[in-house]
Amino acid sequence: MLAVMNIAACTKIVALFLLCDCVASAQLSSVVPKHWKSQFPVSLGSSGFESDRKLQEAVRYEILDTNTVRLIAHSVHLSEHEKTLFMIAPGDIGDEVWFYTLGDEWSEGCGRFAEQLGAYVLARMDGHSGACLLSGITNRPSIASIPDPDLRILATNYPTLPVSLFQKSESGTKTNKAGQVAGHSMTATMANGKMQLHTNYTNIPQVDEICRWVSYTLVDGEIGWRYVISLKADGTLDRIDASKSDAKEFDPKFEAVMNEVDAEVTAEMKQNGTFGQFGSGHTFWQLKKEKLKSRGVSWHSPSELNQGRIYD
Repeated sequence: MLAVMNIAACTKIVALFLLCDCVASAQLSSVVPKHWKSQFPVSLGSSGFESDRKLQEAVRYEILDTNTVRLIAHSVHLSEHEKTLFMIAPGDIGDEVWFYTLGDEWSEGCGRFAEQLGAYVLARMDGHSGACLLSGITNRPSIASIPDPDLRILATNYPTLPVSLFQKSESGTKTNKAGQVAGHSMTATMANGKMQLHTNYTNIPQVDEICRWVSYTLVDGEIGWRYVISLKADGTLDRIDASKSDAKEFDPKFEAVMNEVDAEVTAEMKQNGTFGQFGSGHTFWQLKKEKLKSRGVSWHSPSELNQGRIYD
């Protein structure tokens, strides 16, 4: 639930900035429009990493590109009139991109456009290619037409990803024991200038609960995403956990060498007593990276691809 809520919350925040963007779908400008009612910046995030700055530049170029905006506008059925309500253009300073409203009017179509463009920006900054996302946007089946109920959940929560690329990989069940905490959330409050975190226990079952889970993978370029859908005992969505791996992990051509190296590293670490210790995951990945490199295989670890996530 938390992962889904984070995605939804971020999308709504960006969407708020993008309301003016609906306009952009019909109108793009290389300069600030002369007459505008209000303006909202679209943030591509900030980072000191050179690779992130290059990605930000690429995404900035894309959302100022007529084809990108036109395809997104078409996907949400923006009317010709709605296309005149807003404009997307660079800001006065640096590499800023702003959304300008050209009047007081806005519509549901503009809201749909804002959400779709917001989802596009977030997915691009997460590492998805523009080609993949535009394919997902322009070749999107209706949710009702998707026969797999689990796939419908993914299609609903990731509206820019191509449904055809999701591949079901694993499934199973877990048991929430009676009387034990099965779900919680965190809230933050400010007191005397300090932030305080509070844990809210949202699910302590009275009887044992059998809950189903299922995972899907999606490969886009050099990155493979794994989505684990956790369902509640009543079959409704609990949460979606997404993580990134090197795409070679899902490529049959590399299966043999991956298995060979994994077994080799495991044996070495067990022999020297480091396997299963705190921080051993990083040791495992470093050794795996070195051994794959010696075999001519370039590989990125989960810690490299999932910046900000803590691993033991």
